[in-house]
Amino acid sequence: MIRWQMPILAALTLVVAGCPTNGPPSSNGDALSTDFEFTDLSGEFVLGAAPRRVTFRNGEARTVGVESLYHSGHNAWMISPGETGEILFETPTGELVFYVRDQTASVGGVVTLFDEDGQVLAVIASTNSDWTRVVVPGDVIGDPPVSRITFQNNGDSGFAALDDFRCCADIDDMVAPQPLADPIPGKINPSSVQLRLTTIAEGLVAPNWGVSPPGRPDRLAVTDQSGVLWMIVLASGGRSTFLDLSERLVSLGISGPGSFDERGLLGVAFAPDYAASGLLYTYSSEPLAGPADFSTIPPGEAANHQSVIREWRVPEPMEEDSTVDPNSAREVLRVDQPQFNHNGGGLNFGPDGRLYVSLGDGGRADDQGLGHGEIGNGQDASNILGTLLRIDPLGDNSANGRYGIPPDNPFVGDAGKLGEIFAFGFRNPFRFSFDSTSGDLWLADVGQNDIEEINLVVPGGNYCWNLKE
Repeated sequence: MIRWQMPILAALTLVVAGCPTNGPPSSNGDALSTDFEFTDLSGEFVLGAAPRRVTFRNGEARTVGVESLYHSGHNAWMISPGETGEILFETPTGELVFYVRDQTASVGGVVTLFDEDGQVLAVIASTNSDWTRVVVPGDVIGDPPVSRITFQNNGDSGFAALDDFRCCADIDDMVAPQPLADPIPGKINPSSVQLRLTTIAEGLVAPNWGVSPPGRPDRLAVTDQSGVLWMIVLASGGRSTFLDLSERLVSLGISGPGSFDERGLLGVAFAPDYAASGLLYTYSSEPLAGPADFSTIPPGEAANHQSVIREWRVPEPMEEDSTVDPNSAREVLRVDQPQFNHNGGGLNFGPDGRLYVSLGDGGRADDQGLGHGEIGNGQDASNILGTLLRIDPLGDNSANGRYGIPPDNPFVGDAGKLGEIFAFGFRNPFRFSFDSTSGDLWLADVGQNDIEEINLVVPGGNYCWNLKE
């Protein structure tokens, strides 16, 4: 039986295109503030401009996937075990508020405030049980201006965190940022449209996509993650093997109950002229087999696997018992994947006749780690991960000569960006499709902790991962 399992979603949001600016902290009127909603800004960075600059040193503005360590949003200024972060005020301030807490279960973090002569004004212990609000002037400290703050993590493990930092403004205005509003605030009324699920085939392992070949509305081609492309007769439910790629795949961790893997046979697309040409394309997860066309893996390291797009041909596509010629395989594109997850895997031809391919950010969490670069793959349009591609599989002007880059792609001729990219900023764009009437491109991007997205994709759009979920 073909079954689809839908995760429980904390929230669902619709994104058309464009991200909020997420970079170094900014100023707002007479107030300087930051909630650290940017990723991996480490070492030293500056808030504001002379003569009121505030310099952060020896910590890192980051996300670590522990929600309790963010007073708001999903980032904070983190201090590693045994390290001491420092905040320096170019002009001492008498108006200040921020929040601290500690992930360490034993000896906690310590915040020390100094005046411009280096005298200690206050010592505040953070806690792993709740956030401590530090206010100048206020309950924690009196009137003397603050020139320097140290934040020491005395623990053996875990982070000390500082969040929602604001200074040089009226205390009454210094309130913690509020959580984002529910993207679906109102009640969703029941639809008049009635849906019913009907079993059309049984005996599949992990079906993840189904599409009828052009000219064959009575058939449904279904990709089974374990490697078989089934052809199902809709009227009878009978199925047969149309193509078997199982021997080409990496070894998958889907052998028993509770196991899972995000690799495998993930996509198929039939050429618009399939009835005449017999051409189709697959997306599969395969062992390392030589240099990839695109890679983010540093020298001396190895990719987890490679995502491969292949072209196949069916000799007699309109015959009842036609199957794919296993000797017709032509490799179109090969991509190194840093980790086993976030592969994307969607393939579709658009109304324009171009082949669209969705690729995830390469895996792990937060778009960080081996193969993810300094800013993550999602926001780096110079590499192919975390993107939606638009290519001509029959062209030859690509670097490998096995596909074409359409000249009207949004980043063609844009230095530092790949011409193959149609849109970017995705985490794991597992599935997408085109509206059969309007031609609009709708893409589902799998979220990390809280938000699942349905994106209305436009050429050149940036869909914000990893700046926003």
